[in-house]
Amino acid sequence: MKTQHLITEELLLVVWLGSLWTIGLLVAPLLFQLLPHAEAGLVAGVLFQIGQAMAAACIAGLLMLCWQRQGLRWLLLVLLGLTLVNLLAVMPQVSALRSAGVQASFALWHGVASSLYLGQCLGGLAVLWLRHAVRAL
Repeated sequence: MKTQHLITEELLLVVWLGSLWTIGLLVAPLLFQLLPHAEAGLVAGVLFQIGQAMAAACIAGLLMLCWQRQGLRWLLLVLLGLTLVNLLAVMPQVSALRSAGVQASFALWHGVASSLYLGQCLGGLAVLWLRHAVRAL
């Protein structure tokens, strides 16, 4: 049972962090190189929304599996909060401002979304490090 538990954790981590880093660090920059800016932004926006929804689901699953590990639990709770704020509050605001053509406000909210995303990427590295450090003890 413990082995299956660890395999499930690993799978959730791979899906969460793999999609997070692939979308943000590989796919989105490539879209802006290959497509006109407006089209790239629309496609990237959809991909980020899908990725954030997947991230929320994976982090919630990890929380259920790792609830007894306090340090990891609190980090995952913070990361889930960042993800949900980005998905449910910031990203809809960015989308609405893009549609309305309000460039100054769009740039501000896009920066907020990017900062939350960066926090998730760095937090994901911290999760990996914490899991490894605990196992090494």
